This record gives sequence, C-alpha cells and structure tokens, in this order.
Amino acid sequence: MLTLNQIVKKLETFANDHKQLSGNFLFGQFYDYVANKSEQYPAMIIYLQPNQLSENTDTYTFQITICDRLKKDDTNEIEVLSDTNLIAKDLITYFKNSPTERDVIINTSVTLNDFSDREDSETAGYFFDITFRQNFDYNYCDIPL
Repeated sequence: MLTLNQIVKKLETFANDHKQLSGNFLFGQFYDYVANKSEQYPAMIIYLQPNQLSENTDTYTFQITICDRLKKDDTNEIEVLSDTNLIAKDLITYFKNSPTERDVIINTSVTLNDFSDREDSETAGYFFDITFRQNFDYNYCDIPL
C-alpha cells in the first residue's frame, strides 16, 4: 500500500520525466502557482481532494491542472489547449499502462475540463480529477503500538 507521500512522489516523477513538463510541478492550488508569477510553463499542479476509505479500498483523489502560458493576444490558445490535452492524456496513460506503476489503480473515465485565462492567469489548459485506488485491509498489526 502506498502512502500519500509516495503517490505524490510518483506524480512528481511523471512531471520530472515528461519532456514537455520538464519538472514544472506544484503540490498546491492553481492560484498558488500563478500568484508566484512563475515563468516555468507548461506546468502540472496537483491539489488533494478528500481521501475516502470504504470496505477494503483506500482512495486518493487529486485535482490535476495542466497549463501553459498564453500570448497576450491569445493567438496560441488552440495550440496550448491541444498540447495540454495531450499531456493530460499522457499522465492517464502513464499510470494506466506503465509496467512500473502497478501499485495503484486509477480511474480511466476522466472528464478533461478546458479553461482559458482562469483567475487572470494568462494561461490555458485542462483540469480534471484523477482517482488512485488501492487495497486497504485494516490490518491491526500495521498500527505502530
């Protein structure tokens, strides 16, 4: 079973290894990234949603934002949306089909929500929720007592 730290590290590793993202990664909220006036784009921002335990399943959900900088006149908007859409699909494919990422199961029915100039950020891209499910057996022996 993976901890929250380990799942976040796997997401960060994806961002570091992806040729377009080049390590532009933040665990936090979208406005935290753009508020810092970062020039590092495209970027992947992950924000933790509520953790759910049910039966023998531990579920972590993250809101993922993939964004890139828009030109002042927005002439590159379609290009930015196209590129960030592909990066989002790369992330889903990575966790779905990678032989090294078999510790968790992700949902593959994902709605990619596009945005443009959200919160006056001069960025465009996609945000979506991704859910990581894993077995949880409520093992008393795992408690450090």
